Amino acid sequence: MSLSTEKLEQSLYDLCLNFYETEVDAKDIVFSTHSIFVAFLLLYVGSMAETKKQLEKVFGFDKLDTPELYELIALIAAPPKENNTTKYELFNSIWAEQSVQFKDAYIAAVKKLDAVVDKVDFSNSPESARAQINAVVMEKTGGLITELLSSGSVTSDTIAVLVNTIYFKGEWTTPFETAELNFKDVGVVAAMEINDKFQAVFNEEYTAVKVPYNANFSMVVVMPKNMAAFEQAKEYKNVHNIVSDVFNAPSKKRLLKMPKYSIEWGGSVKKDLINLGLTIPFTPQADFKGVTDTGIAVSDVIHKAIIKVDEKGTVATAATAIVCDCLSLEIEIPEDVIINKPFFFVIVDPHSLPIFFGKCTTPKFTE
Repeated sequence: MSLSTEKLEQSLYDLCLNFYETEVDAKDIVFSTHSIFVAFLLLYVGSMAETKKQLEKVFGFDKLDTPELYELIALIAAPPKENNTTKYELFNSIWAEQSVQFKDAYIAAVKKLDAVVDKVDFSNSPESARAQINAVVMEKTGGLITELLSSGSVTSDTIAVLVNTIYFKGEWTTPFETAELNFKDVGVVAAMEINDKFQAVFNEEYTAVKVPYNANFSMVVVMPKNMAAFEQAKEYKNVHNIVSDVFNAPSKKRLLKMPKYSIEWGGSVKKDLINLGLTIPFTPQADFKGVTDTGIAVSDVIHKAIIKVDEKGTVATAATAIVCDCLSLEIEIPEDVIINKPFFFVIVDPHSLPIFFGKCTTPKFTE
């Protein structure tokens, strides 16, 4: 792994775990700060002065210079990674008000990030523009996210909507068998099991296991011995180190049994971002003169994510929309891994970057 990729990995984990802290009380959650990071990168390249500094602080953009960011995002975003069993695709788009002049340098910059720029008529037909954006998001998320932007989320004052989508569909290296599992405080749930070689870590605080997909993607499941104590001590802040430890653990044949589950989560994450210290972009002090000379500020940030995990593999997708309005606004004997208590999960790409993160306390699976 290059130094630049290591820096990006650290920035993404920092953002991921800081964001989780704002939603720590959620029972079941899935999100992709990877998607939020890339969406804000589209805005960052047009930010100025204190606005730019605050974006750098919250998202860690300052850990890498701009050419490095372009290079890394191009590496992880394009071309789509796809074979018979794995599909991974990022898609960036900017929906710009047709009557507003956007700066040539900004358009050139976002195109380096593989963004598609489309002109729409927010001013006269905001609902038509919203429907157009939602249709593209639905297509890019495999039909799973049908309405990223709800009615009224864009108006005649909207100048631009910056969108990122991520779609991942991966099959386990070896498929599981169907099973049942007695899950703590829930009862018997639909589950899956397999006897195979897995890397795992066992200690007094947690059990963690790496479950590989094809094409070098993997899921790391972290099951604390006591979720409440784990969260109270903010041990989730160590997930990056836990993932590294699991990747370095010996692979041994063992029984792995875990629930099938599906989680859908999302909505406005504006308050979460404000709690992380991102305030200026939402105020009249926002400076995005690198985007357009028309004064704009962020009115809302919407994020939705869905994950489905079963015997065959995983489908996970996420979408982020930034709405910008004009300024008027080691174990010797291999141990089995039985995931029968609330757990965290991280989906990691071939570059070791965390693309999805979540927590499952009440596993249920819907087709």
